[in-house]
Amino acid sequence: MKTIFLISIYIASFMLFYLMLSLLAVVFIPYQEVISDRGWFVIYTLFIGWWVAAFPALEYRRRNEEYFNKYTGF
Repeated sequence: MKTIFLISIYIASFMLFYLMLSLLAVVFIPYQEVISDRGWFVIYTLFIGWWVAAFPALEYRRRNEEYFNKYTGF
């Protein structure tokens, strides 16, 4: 169950950070256009999103390290 929650934290933080960073462009472009732009999503995914979302997931894993070491082996 904790593994599913860890994956959910990663995905939720990935999308949340995407939406928050997209807010910065609202000054120039309407928000709907920003979040639906494929180019911005690809740039975010390749260079920013995967490692920024890892921080909340790693924090959750550290808090439950005993469980993950016992049941997953890593």
